Amino acid sequence: MNLLQNIYILVFNTVFKLTKHINYTIREWIAKLCVFGLSSLFFVLMILTRQGITDIHVKGCTEGGIFLLILLCIFSVNKPLKKVKWNKWITYPYFTAAVYMTIMSFDQNPGEFYQSYAIMMLLILPALYFIWGNRKDYLTYYDWFAKSLIILGLLSAVATIMFAPFSEKNVGLRYIGLTDNPNILGMISISVTAASLYMIFLKRPFYVVYSILTGVYATFIWLTMSRAAIAVLVIQLLAWLIIFVRTYFPKEKIRSMAFVALTMVIMIASAFLTNIVLQKNIVAEAKTEIVMSETYQIADSEVDAVKNRFDFSNKSLEEFTSGRTDIWKWYIDKISWRGHDCTNHEVEIAPGVIYHNAHNTVLEISYRFGWPAGAAYAFFMIVMVVALIIGGLICANRKYTIFIILLTIAYFIEAMFDVMTIPFERGPVLMFYMALIGVFEGDFLAKKDKNEESLTQARGRHEIS
Repeated sequence: MNLLQNIYILVFNTVFKLTKHINYTIREWIAKLCVFGLSSLFFVLMILTRQGITDIHVKGCTEGGIFLLILLCIFSVNKPLKKVKWNKWITYPYFTAAVYMTIMSFDQNPGEFYQSYAIMMLLILPALYFIWGNRKDYLTYYDWFAKSLIILGLLSAVATIMFAPFSEKNVGLRYIGLTDNPNILGMISISVTAASLYMIFLKRPFYVVYSILTGVYATFIWLTMSRAAIAVLVIQLLAWLIIFVRTYFPKEKIRSMAFVALTMVIMIASAFLTNIVLQKNIVAEAKTEIVMSETYQIADSEVDAVKNRFDFSNKSLEEFTSGRTDIWKWYIDKISWRGHDCTNHEVEIAPGVIYHNAHNTVLEISYRFGWPAGAAYAFFMIVMVVALIIGGLICANRKYTIFIILLTIAYFIEAMFDVMTIPFERGPVLMFYMALIGVFEGDFLAKKDKNEESLTQARGRHEIS
């Protein structure tokens, strides 16, 4: 890791000799736009491309995303870089997985975009963490990041409500909005709720808007019937409430209780109204039916579908997991230390039933790159959970920690049950890696709150030459 930091210092300090002559405000705006661009990739891929508005697919997102990450690194440098002490509990398993994945990706083809993912983990993302570890004004970055997701969330919510009302004729019983898959809409939604809850937690101006947005996306999540997304939303709300109480109640109990109550009322009212607006189209359709009994059949089938999807009783584990356990068994049986060539990777669970992914990130990494990579990544995930619990509840000195927690919840839960590996193919993956600013250095675990006012300081800071 010292070698890697030395390389970063050499490369980015050399580049900074040129970029420092660009006006500081312009450099900051370029970095902001890079964050916005990275945040928007999943929205473009899963909404605009699916609607035929753009023709950007995973390859384009990967190439564009890597370019934006490098550009963000370059324009995030605001002073000569020095070595940073990284948290060994987090960085050791992370780099073990990244190094092994990169080496194995040159041994045989782990699948399209998987080699670029490994190299990005090893070289590009740590550069971003290192640069911001030098800056230390983490609140500035998280402010850019959260606002980017909220802007995208607002635009998507308005477009979805206007152009994709719930309709039995075109989406069935699971809502897809402007996407082509209910689980994808769920993934988009849990990223927006993470950003909205974070801004509410900071008690920023327009928190009413953020509360409304949370309610809108809570409705989207519920209508998708995506069990993973619903679980994420519930845990996000619980985490937000627990950390809010831990942070604010000791100083201002009455005002904090009133704030929480008002926020919840706004969220619930927003969710209720959003559901009415979305369902309005299906009601209108139902009124035009000649045989009114069909209306009741639609309503009954919707209720039955919800009950059936969340009913544990009278179902085998395979049925409840939608066949995932069969997929997991197939992968577990074939995991090796070396990984596999996945040039034309297909998993035939039954005649005509073919899958291309494990629907579990740890198994996916273990199968494609080898079990040492999967084991190291699993250990990294466990350490992250423990560290975030400590940072959110025991230390609780960095308010930005809750944003990392909310995005980690979104990624980790989805990673256990869905296709959640390639960063530029699945939004929660990229959002998680983008949220690791401040984690490598261990700032979010610091006992003293040195950087809490850094956002204000950064806005008034002059260019450092």
